[in-house]
Amino acid sequence: MSQITRIDSTEKALPMTPNQVIVAPIVTASFTDSTDLENLPTPNVTEAPQSARPSQTKQTRQSILSFPQRISQIVGPEQSNKPNGSTVIWSVLGFIALLGFGCVADEVQFPAIALFQNSNWTSQATLRPKSQKCFLGWLKEDAVFCDDLPSEQLIPGQSCNCKAGWTNDVIEGFEWQNTTYRYVSWRPTPKLIDRVPTYLMTLQAFFTYNTSQSLADSSATQSPSLWLAIYDPQLNLTDALEKGYTRMVLIAANGDNAINLGLTYRQAPNYPPAYDYDVSLSSNQNLDIVCDTSPGKYIQPCFVTLFIQIPTFDRRVIMQRPVMRWGVRF
Repeated sequence: MSQITRIDSTEKALPMTPNQVIVAPIVTASFTDSTDLENLPTPNVTEAPQSARPSQTKQTRQSILSFPQRISQIVGPEQSNKPNGSTVIWSVLGFIALLGFGCVADEVQFPAIALFQNSNWTSQATLRPKSQKCFLGWLKEDAVFCDDLPSEQLIPGQSCNCKAGWTNDVIEGFEWQNTTYRYVSWRPTPKLIDRVPTYLMTLQAFFTYNTSQSLADSSATQSPSLWLAIYDPQLNLTDALEKGYTRMVLIAANGDNAINLGLTYRQAPNYPPAYDYDVSLSSNQNLDIVCDTSPGKYIQPCFVTLFIQIPTFDRRVIMQRPVMRWGVRF
């Protein structure tokens, strides 16, 4: 178990109703090494100073004091008066503590990815089914399947085939923010664990494109594009989008995309923690389009290539911890 070396907290009083104060601390903690995330300590947070509390009018104070039974329902009648008979009214403070710290992960499962085509945008690539590819290491068509290798051999320099994680078909009719998409997705099998930083994963998906249709609809011949989402494979795609653990990024489809992932492990409100990757992306587009389905131009399918790696296992962790305690005295 790690030892906490430092906890810093700042507080900000947030006005709610006239008789409520919520103290919202932002707490950071430094740990000497990785720790059990389920056993994080709750920080010792003190009351907000009087100067930080929202100002109350005399009428508001009198209104609160004239309804001690309301407070008694919250804290119990035995808490609403001191032993000497003088009235003391307490309010329950509820707030969320954000605990942030850094650690180094021993290993990381490779991420899940999805490539989306906006069904109503003709300047996007038209995804094709059943031809996707995946390799750990450099592309090697005759490489052994990754699941057939011992886990200790899955290290940089070892090439293997991981295409089993792809969906065979293009999924139709996916709705997100009032837009309809087609998509293909790749999800790692349980054995695909990245144990060494910079282990390269190469993914390819195939498509066609119609430059004549793009020109007619957009008044310009645009380069084909797709939307990319990278997310924690412990989540399903819909939850990853709805809970904010991933978002769609527009990429150049007709070319190569190099992607470095930073590790952020965070907790969305009322949801289990998961990875929310920091995506750094650069692209190199091809000079021609060999998959143009305009009359007399088609040669063969095009493909988008994704070179994905996690350059370091340094990990930022952001957790939420609800806290309830007795608070402001009137």
